[in-house]
Amino acid sequence: MRLFEAPEGHDPLFAWVCGYSADALCINDMAERFTGATADLRAAAGHIRMGLILDPGNVQLPLADIPGVAHLPMLAALQEPRAFALMHAKIALMGFRDHEDPARWRLRLVVSTGNWTTETLESSLDLAWTIELSSSEINTADGDVQQRCADISAAADLMSWLRERYDTQLLLAPSRGEPGETAQAIDLVDTWIVLCTKAVGDKRPRFFDSRRDSLHKQIPALVKGHAQPKRRQHLIMGSGFYEGGGDGALPSVPASIVEQLVQEGLLTASAAVTLVVNPSGCQAVALSMKAIHKAGWTVRPPGRPASLYGSDSRRELHAKFLFSCNSQEGSGRCTSGWVYLGSGNLTQPGFTRRAGAAGNLEAGVVFATGEMRWQPEVKVGRGKGMLVTHVEPGVLYVTETLPYQELELLTPDKPPAAGDDMPEREAAWLAPPVPWLQWEALPGQEEGRLRAPGPIPVGCELLDSTGAPCARDGDAWRWPAALPRQVALQWLDDEGVRRRALIPVQDGWGRMAATPLGTLSLGEVARRLDAFPLSMVEDDDDEGGAGDNAALILNAESPRTTRPANAIREMLAQIEAIASRQATIAESDWKAWCLRLEQSLVQAGDSREVDAFVQLKLNPLPALRSQGFVPAYASAADSESHRRLQAALQRVAQAWGMEGFADLGEHS
Repeated sequence: MRLFEAPEGHDPLFAWVCGYSADALCINDMAERFTGATADLRAAAGHIRMGLILDPGNVQLPLADIPGVAHLPMLAALQEPRAFALMHAKIALMGFRDHEDPARWRLRLVVSTGNWTTETLESSLDLAWTIELSSSEINTADGDVQQRCADISAAADLMSWLRERYDTQLLLAPSRGEPGETAQAIDLVDTWIVLCTKAVGDKRPRFFDSRRDSLHKQIPALVKGHAQPKRRQHLIMGSGFYEGGGDGALPSVPASIVEQLVQEGLLTASAAVTLVVNPSGCQAVALSMKAIHKAGWTVRPPGRPASLYGSDSRRELHAKFLFSCNSQEGSGRCTSGWVYLGSGNLTQPGFTRRAGAAGNLEAGVVFATGEMRWQPEVKVGRGKGMLVTHVEPGVLYVTETLPYQELELLTPDKPPAAGDDMPEREAAWLAPPVPWLQWEALPGQEEGRLRAPGPIPVGCELLDSTGAPCARDGDAWRWPAALPRQVALQWLDDEGVRRRALIPVQDGWGRMAATPLGTLSLGEVARRLDAFPLSMVEDDDDEGGAGDNAALILNAESPRTTRPANAIREMLAQIEAIASRQATIAESDWKAWCLRLEQSLVQAGDSREVDAFVQLKLNPLPALRSQGFVPAYASAADSESHRRLQAALQRVAQAWGMEGFADLGEHS
């Protein structure tokens, strides 16, 4: 999960994540690390920062359960013909922006063998590979930079392909008739990826997927291109699942991998071949132990590095990997090594077939390892009978980086169990006819309307909190209560199957499935705006936050007794703190800034500072559009950026009850 944390000095912008399965506990952990905010804070912000694409067999993870993360449904019309048997690829592509200089950015790619579930975190042995690229590197002719550009570009191409097959309307939802923050963030990350793609040069990506060819077919060329094209003496293959059934012969997929690598000149005919398996369930391997033994292969349970998992770990192998190298007997060194790791199990749907009706969508990476050693040296310690593992700094050990060990064997006399095949599941989360709903408050009433972004299909029903259908009101439904975070939608799919889903509701600020807005002091507003574009900041009245301006709020005097002079000084201090941040806002962020400014200031409408200014019949807000308090592009009164700010401040003044009041500057 640490791979999702923002680099130092950077703000999270948007992340695409795909995988076979996920649960809310793991995704909330991921989102907290990516955004730096707890679930409560993300729910209060109401902004989507991650798009989650899973196999349609995964049940819906509603936005209210994983705030800030949109679990995107597959488009039902694309179920047939099948683009893939399972959506099994497991990658994450993240964009971060420098907090001080918005023109500077970083992209990060993570390729994983594990699902985004609590079981993966707590019970599985999995692997991950990651790279980063910064904007400062993009224009160099360095080969390593071009290689990382090629990898990120290839992964982004797969993600774009998936985006066409899943419903992304929720991410593109407008706010007040204009592109929302999420849509703008996605566009910006896409722009960075385009720059990446232009800088690839002639580099072939290490990242690959199964859309056009199987993983099996592509691996030899990748090994030759990214590692030395020579024969190796060792091959280790590991997989959480192997093919089911079995007739006592060698398991067909591992056997075909060995045969292919020998034919391609990448493995010696007499190579030492090892299968790493789960002893409690390895499908056809368990039924083929005699044939495996006869072929001279070995079968081992997985290694569980004590340095990572402790000495008593019983984690089960879920990683899918190949490792091949040369090694002189007695030297302990591994040379000419290469690794494949990815989502593809060593089964026919996962490894030897391309994506389609009978093949999964898989993704992985092939890379050279550089020199490694098999395992750390074990030395005798000072205590009687004590053995100490000696790990040299900077040295990579096979047994410490891969789930591999050399202490235990499985044999025909001590065979593993076959276990169960991978379970099949039906599609559970397909795109509903209405992706989200817009709240419209009714004047003077707690209840309101929920309006769809497009025509409502026949047979589509909105259910109230009791499960009863809501009354239609044109292209909207009447909602008989206060603004909800999400609502239940019911409809018939093309097969006549009744489906139900929880649909997020957007409030008047463009927030999705958000908790109600609370009241803020001006000091809290200044602190939150100082963190822009982040929308989530922990409240802590004991710490000053934005330049310690929160400490300027009077604590001893009530709103009605605050002296006008003090109120003016307090307000001016907070306005100045806000203006100092406003003057640094990039033009691409101006729309989002104006909306955030308006929302935050409206939340401060009940503060003692505002109350004091209402008593004085003065409006301090025009100071925020004064020369020096706005960026150069918004300084001209007739510019669109200036007019946007002025309109936002006018709405704040209306919410504060200051319409028609004199400007503070006229009385200062």
